[in-house]
Amino acid sequence: MNVANAIPEDDLILARLVCSKLASIVKGIVSVGVATLELESPADFLVGKDKVVLGFLEVLRSVGVQPGHADKVELLRQHVKQLSELAVLFNRRFMELAQWRVMPAGYIRAAAGRLSAIYTDFFRALAAFSSLLGMDSDYSSKIQEGRRRVDEFLLTLDERHEPSATAINAGAQRRPDWPASEAAPGTSSGGDLEMR
Repeated sequence: MNVANAIPEDDLILARLVCSKLASIVKGIVSVGVATLELESPADFLVGKDKVVLGFLEVLRSVGVQPGHADKVELLRQHVKQLSELAVLFNRRFMELAQWRVMPAGYIRAAAGRLSAIYTDFFRALAAFSSLLGMDSDYSSKIQEGRRRVDEFLLTLDERHEPSATAINAGAQRRPDWPASEAAPGTSSGGDLEMR
């Protein structure tokens, strides 16, 4: 569905610019964020990044429509609400992965998988919203690039930071808030536990 004709020209231009900016911001967060995972305090870069994304989404929430198209307002806001929820989850998943140094090996891979999944979900939702605005909504290259960055991080860990099997088997360093099924790799739920 394309509702571009129902949106005032100025609002439409603004909304399209915001969508393009959001795509760049979220891709940038992954590109830089994954690189900072090797730093001593990777979470420092991620703190507050969700507020930046949510700020742009708030602009989209304020987009108006032409007289006679009131029904389109709720449609637009539903999409923005979904994007906002995904943005919060995206930040949460990234902050989770930033704690990789104190995670069992299996949990690191699971956390990375959840980050890639929510990153993909965000771009798919952004594509749906962009389509409403009559924009080119193919973000597949950005999705692939972000997922590749996460995969490269895992490959780096496999090569340089292989954890001690003894520590893994003993459940060493497991945080109290991790479910028991995620304390070590090879459990029945394993890293595929759906947390969204």
